[in-house]
Amino acid sequence: MPTARDLIGRTFRELGLIKSGNAMPEADYQEVLISLNALLDSLSNDKAFAAYAYEQTYTLIGTASFTVGPTGNVVSVRPAKIESAYVVLNNISYPVSIYTVQEWDSIINKTQTDTIPTAIYFEGIMPDATVKTWPISTGGVLHCRVINQVTTFATLSTALSMPIGYEEAIVKNLAVNISPQYPDGALSEITVRTARSSLQRIERNNTVIPKLSVDSRLPGLGRGTSYTDYIAG
Repeated sequence: MPTARDLIGRTFRELGLIKSGNAMPEADYQEVLISLNALLDSLSNDKAFAAYAYEQTYTLIGTASFTVGPTGNVVSVRPAKIESAYVVLNNISYPVSIYTVQEWDSIINKTQTDTIPTAIYFEGIMPDATVKTWPISTGGVLHCRVINQVTTFATLSTALSMPIGYEEAIVKNLAVNISPQYPDGALSEITVRTARSSLQRIERNNTVIPKLSVDSRLPGLGRGTSYTDYIAG
């Protein structure tokens, strides 16, 4: 697992600032650590950079909302976004819509109660995010598929396990980002192109393309017929 120092050292070599086996002044490593974490924090806004989306659960207890984060009702890393959700009640799963702020604000009676919620709204406040449910329900278990913020490095010696391709993307993009700070370095066009293409490869690998289904009411088609089957006749 590479440490922050490893990645920063590779970045300095990418810019031609040091040769293999040499090192920059310690102050430069500390300064670029800030830039490295800022890059990772920025990439948190792109769900395609997340290695995976994992599931968090919460048992509904009749409250209008709950919090998720380091000090929340659900104690975890504060999620960057909820991708999808469903409720399980009596061993049956029910889909739940993820509302935008406009859709949430359009609900007239936010205190309405029912057996299960049909929608949730994610409010990304800090340090704990708030998840609001509607209608207010009790007994079911809400399952949320969440995207977490990209992990940052606490110190130069902090190590981070990364999927294939992530280390290259981070080094190349960090080199692009810090190049204005180091005018003596040489940012090559190859580095710039690789920085862009490495992120695109990660995006392609992590993006899930939804399956398009054709309305079963069309003549001769059953429920869930795929578009590929439809155009194939």
